[in-house]
Amino acid sequence: MSKKKARWRKLDNAAKLYSAASNKKDTRVFRFYCELKEEVNPDVLQEALNQTIEIFPTFLMVLRKGLFWHYLEPCNLRPIVKEEYKEPCSRLYIKDKKTLLFEVTYYKKRINFEVFHVLTDGTGATEFLKELVKNYLYLIHKVNGLEPVSLLPEDMTVQDQEVDSFLKYYSKDQKRPEKRKLHAFQIRRKKKDGNHLHVHESVVSVQAVLKRSRELGVSMTVFLTALFMMAINEEMSKMQKKKPVVLMVPVNLRKFFPSLSMLNFFNWIEPGYNFTTQDQSFEAILKYTKEFFETELTKEKMSAHISELLALELHPILRLAPLELKNLCIQAGAKYSEKNTTAIFSNMSAVKIHASYVPYIERFGVYTNTPKFELCLCSFQDKLSFAFTSRYDTVNIERNFYRLLKEQGIASEKVKPEFPKTDKLLFLDLEGTQYHHEIIEIGAILVSLDDEKRIDRSIPFKHLKVYCKPHEEVGKVVTDLTGITEDIISEKAVDYTTANKMLTKILGTFDSNLRVVVFGNLDKTMLKYTASFYSLG
Repeated sequence: MSKKKARWRKLDNAAKLYSAASNKKDTRVFRFYCELKEEVNPDVLQEALNQTIEIFPTFLMVLRKGLFWHYLEPCNLRPIVKEEYKEPCSRLYIKDKKTLLFEVTYYKKRINFEVFHVLTDGTGATEFLKELVKNYLYLIHKVNGLEPVSLLPEDMTVQDQEVDSFLKYYSKDQKRPEKRKLHAFQIRRKKKDGNHLHVHESVVSVQAVLKRSRELGVSMTVFLTALFMMAINEEMSKMQKKKPVVLMVPVNLRKFFPSLSMLNFFNWIEPGYNFTTQDQSFEAILKYTKEFFETELTKEKMSAHISELLALELHPILRLAPLELKNLCIQAGAKYSEKNTTAIFSNMSAVKIHASYVPYIERFGVYTNTPKFELCLCSFQDKLSFAFTSRYDTVNIERNFYRLLKEQGIASEKVKPEFPKTDKLLFLDLEGTQYHHEIIEIGAILVSLDDEKRIDRSIPFKHLKVYCKPHEEVGKVVTDLTGITEDIISEKAVDYTTANKMLTKILGTFDSNLRVVVFGNLDKTMLKYTASFYSLG
């Protein structure tokens, strides 16, 4: 491959959306990982990463803010391999901070590649991870006779990687699609554990799914799309079924338009089914889904959608709008468009690597941070890895999906979640009543520690301030010292059970080593007394 330093570049069409719409809750980060059959050696992984970056210099970018648009700028920062230390798909881009937009971590036998969607899409991430894993396995096993191989086209250049394929295939003469968007059913469950991401994975046989799909005369994606919609429908009430179940299904545009670009280059289709007005039989749903895919997955339809996506971006008046105004418009548009889909189904397809490297790999997996409910999948050899991600209490949909698979003769096996313990500090500042020191105010700040046991400022702090209802009066001395009055307690305080839940919410459930820092023995006394008096854990 021809090597050359990457240049600064404008964001592609999809990246403009992600740069504007991302925040600490919706990070727009996704993880692609490889599970090996042996423990990861971090020093060798670092060497493999250094080699991979030489192949993909387009990843050594930082996001900068211009007057009209964000842009990507080459930097001298270099990625450092770390043992996994935080919640999956955590924020990588922090506004006005010069940081890389990807990260490589490891845990036991797993190599994780996490990336901000501004930088690349699923195809680009797949190519990067494959190259990284190949380089790592060669460095480890070359003493055993493993030969070096090339996974990329020999004539591929950095310029090929940097091509904005949206612009390349845009035509202003292309007729834009005229299709009315449907307001889809929205999954609205109580959010779990302070909005933390929940990841549930399972593995099934690729051959079993392909066999059944072929028997039904459909593709694997059509088959699984139909089952996913049915699984959601089973959790809907009669009133909710007045709205259709609509899935967003990303489409790799490289299958329609030749491109070696590592930038975002994807589209999506939105199959939807109204279970009230349409036949609810599996055969009818499958037939509809198959016909929808055949109608929508054409080069003409994809080209029309590219034109639709770029029309606003290239509008001569809108191009002159300042960045902050554009961001507000993009955020509003993204929020509105969420109403058009119920969930997301992303099929990353098969991950292929040279046969001599296959014996060292257990499987690949993928999932993403999402504000909605998402199912991601990819396959390696005969292992099809499913990952449901959500910030909602939606375990029933997953259960329904795997039961429907079983009814089609396909067994699934749950993947036991393996995440490291993360070090966190909880700074707790308490105020109590004058006589018995019952807690009347809780102030808390939760921070994460890096691998050197220092506060990691790249991970957002979590804050809590809440007033509590005591059993006794506040007391004049406390009021004079703190400004907390009986009126404040009467108007703003919550009971201790609620306060305890609020504190638990910011702590979350991601496995962590938590240390609590309190300010003096009196805070310890208040904790002990209040907990024992109200039987709080």
